[in-house]
Amino acid sequence: MLRKQCLWEIFFIAFGIAVAFMVSEASFRIYGAIKGVDFRLYSKELINSDRLPKGLFKTTESHRRVLNPGHQVLATTSDFSVLYSINQKGTRGPEYSYSRIRGKYRIVAMGDSFTFGEGIPYGSRFTDIVEKRIDHIEIVNMGVPGYGVDESLVLFSTEGIKYQPDEVMLFVSGASTERKNLPIVQSGEVDLENKFLEGNHISGARSIYLENSAPFYHQKSYWFSRHSQLWAYLNYVVQLQGLRSQFAKADESLWNAIRISRALKSTRLSEDDPSVQARTLALLKALRRICERKKIRLTIVNIDIENKLSYINQLEGLEFFDLSTLLTEESKKYSLQFVYDPHFNPKTQVFIGERLVGILRNR
Repeated sequence: MLRKQCLWEIFFIAFGIAVAFMVSEASFRIYGAIKGVDFRLYSKELINSDRLPKGLFKTTESHRRVLNPGHQVLATTSDFSVLYSINQKGTRGPEYSYSRIRGKYRIVAMGDSFTFGEGIPYGSRFTDIVEKRIDHIEIVNMGVPGYGVDESLVLFSTEGIKYQPDEVMLFVSGASTERKNLPIVQSGEVDLENKFLEGNHISGARSIYLENSAPFYHQKSYWFSRHSQLWAYLNYVVQLQGLRSQFAKADESLWNAIRISRALKSTRLSEDDPSVQARTLALLKALRRICERKKIRLTIVNIDIENKLSYINQLEGLEFFDLSTLLTEESKKYSLQFVYDPHFNPKTQVFIGERLVGILRNR
């Protein structure tokens, strides 16, 4: 009799666990459907982890690299774990209609990975903070990792202009001005018709921390990670904790190598290199002409900690805001960047967002 009672207790416990799992699985799937998240990405990320995961970009027929419309990828490093969702129009964030909303002041934000918000969840980027603080402003963030001023110009002239913005804000740094990704500047003049030639694109630095050959992926339990969103997420969290130190060591090595490579190439020449200055000014003049023709306000914002890019002030007909001094002062209080990744961390995103709010409200 006692044995039978024990069997019934075991049955009810197992049944309860099964029901709890199914309810949790259903909850994950419902939440994922609402948020547009497939949690099986988390299990996939353990196998093939990139700082800029495969699927984030696509190459157009004209050989230009753009964000991949309708795709979702998970980026995991020792500094962050962030889901990047690209909408059908090829931007990260809500899919704004090309037509205007009455009563809204529309800004198109252009730039590289700092504008895109590398390592920052959607809703916490500096452009998102501005939208939250000022009700009548909407910002279409068109930042793309690895873009130079040249690619930002081409993207705005082909796609950004369709949003009929009141203003375009181009966020620049020494790195973005130095990149020559597209051969559209010839003899000091910008030839946008030449934009379709394949440029030099920056590839994502790999940060693999669990190889395909790892014993874990030969276990029968991995079947659940491929089919259950709940199991995939829980497995990701558990595995990640056990690999943190190994992962941190790999990221430290990765970014040290990148810094050494940049130092050897003397990439920080924006303040002194006449060719970089001339090319940047030519690109900004071309952007200014487009904005003047369409009656769009043009604002350039420098978010480089070291380079003031003061030569941009030579151009008339645009507003230039240099946040480098403010960022340098802020860096004395806390670290502006992630532990290893040099991109701005969430606290710095808030700081820049608040400065932008001040600029817009002071008008």
